Amino acid sequence: MLRSLSKTRRSEEPKLAKEPYIKALKPLREELGKMLGWVTAGGRRLIVLVCGRAASGKGGLIRAISEQLDTKYVKTYGAPISEESREWYFAQFASKLPKKGEMALFDEGWYERAASMMNRAGDEEYARFTLSAVQFEQLLSNEGFLVYKFFLTITKEEQSLRLAAQKRDRVAKWRLEESDLKAVRLYGEWTKADLEMLSLTHTPYSPWYVADANDKRRMKLGVIAHLLDRLDYKGKEEARLLYDSRIVTTFTQTVKF
Repeated sequence: MLRSLSKTRRSEEPKLAKEPYIKALKPLREELGKMLGWVTAGGRRLIVLVCGRAASGKGGLIRAISEQLDTKYVKTYGAPISEESREWYFAQFASKLPKKGEMALFDEGWYERAASMMNRAGDEEYARFTLSAVQFEQLLSNEGFLVYKFFLTITKEEQSLRLAAQKRDRVAKWRLEESDLKAVRLYGEWTKADLEMLSLTHTPYSPWYVADANDKRRMKLGVIAHLLDRLDYKGKEEARLLYDSRIVTTFTQTVKF
């Protein structure tokens, strides 16, 4: 595993400009192409879940990963608008799971229910959901699916700035939901709920990786490199997968948001 380290605190670093970001993204996209070839040739089934704070850049990350890959083999799914009325909640995702030789990226996926139950963390229904999520992911692992879960986090100050900018944007403001508008005010409470959800659903076969998304461009580069670093695809050029280990880390109880 290759990682680059710096003694400079990220909070003191300027955000990555567009030009160096595009330059750094190009070789990673070439590696993504190799990885997808490995998935399709080997009949593998890869799932990437992207969850996180409001305005943390989930959709942008999914686009950065998928937009230059063959849509015949790569499917992307936005956050569920509402829970479908079914006997088993997870059944609505069964038809969206990748077939052999495919990759699927989910914005929230089945963890949308956890987001809708933020104020109920700790109660019986919430406990049943988190247990069911663990069991569902165990089933996926047993069936040979490769599952990678990323949780994007940002500071309260950065979230406030981004949401304020979205409110001023004629197009983006229509995408804001009621929960987004509450995000800054309830930042502390939702931090506790997020940490509980992560701790209850972090397992050896389906671990959580936490990504610092205060700089969206650095986050995208870091998550893509981190994902590729964990997949043993043919032709991998590891020198291209250097990333700042402070940006993406495996979840532990000591992770600070």
